[in-house]
Amino acid sequence: MTDSPIAVARFTSSGAVTPEVRRVLIDCWVDVTNAGGAAGFPFPPIDATHAASPATRSS
Repeated sequence: MTDSPIAVARFTSSGAVTPEVRRVLIDCWVDVTNAGGAAGFPFPPIDATHAASPATRSS
């Protein structure tokens, strides 16, 4: 574990999410889902193509 600060951000529309944040979010959802966690994808394993659809959906 590191002592790095944690940054928290709230996005209210998909247009506000930068490509870098979108990529990190997709990677996180894939890792959590494939490790058995609950990230909203009911049928693991998933890959980035599965997680990309919700990450790019318009609000």
